[in-house]
Amino acid sequence: VMLEQAGARLVFFSPLADDHLPEAIDGIYLGGGYPELFADTLSKKTTLLSEIRFHSQNRMPIFAECGGFMFLCRKLMLADSNQPISMAGCFDLDVAMSTRLRSLGYREVTLTRDTVIGAKGDKVRGHEFHYSSVMSDDETCDHVFEVTSRAGQDVQVTGYQKLRTLGSYLHVHFGSNPAAPRRFVARCTDFRQQRTKART
Repeated sequence: VMLEQAGARLVFFSPLADDHLPEAIDGIYLGGGYPELFADTLSKKTTLLSEIRFHSQNRMPIFAECGGFMFLCRKLMLADSNQPISMAGCFDLDVAMSTRLRSLGYREVTLTRDTVIGAKGDKVRGHEFHYSSVMSDDETCDHVFEVTSRAGQDVQVTGYQKLRTLGSYLHVHFGSNPAAPRRFVARCTDFRQQRTKART
C-alpha cells in the first residue's frame, strides 16, 4: 500500500509459477518466504533467474528481504543435504539452512551508505526471523547496515548492497520510516528515465 501511495504501479509475479519477469518493469521487490521448501523448483527457473540477474547487473533497483534475499544469493544448502542448489546469483553469497533458529527479534537499522530505501544515516525498523546463515562473503558487496535490537544489544544482521540491489534478512516495516518506500519508488523512476534517455 505504501509503495502505491508513493506512486508505484504494482505488477505481481510468482517465482514459483512464472518463467519470466513481467514486461516493462522499473524495479523488483522480493519479500520474505521459504525458498528452502521450493529450492528445486526455483533452481529450475533458469530463464527467470537469468532475467533477475541481468536486471541486477544493469543497475535496476532491487530490494529483497529474508527469503527474497536468499533467492538472490548464489547457492542454497539445505539442512539435510550437502548438494548446493543454484539461486539467482545476484550476490556471490552462499546460504546454508540450519535445524535451529539463527536469529529472531526486532531491529533498528541505520544505513551506512546511500541505498534504494534510504540515504546514509537514515533509520528503519523491522523484524528478523530465519533458520539460515550466510556462509561466504562477497567482496563486491557493500555492507550497509548498522543494526541494534529494540532492546539495544548488538546483533550481526548485515545489509548487502551490490550496484542497486539491496538484500538482507531484515523484514523492513515501511511504516517505521515512510520515506523508505518513497525512496524506492523514486529510484525506480530514475531508472526508467535513464533507460528511456539511453534509448533516444
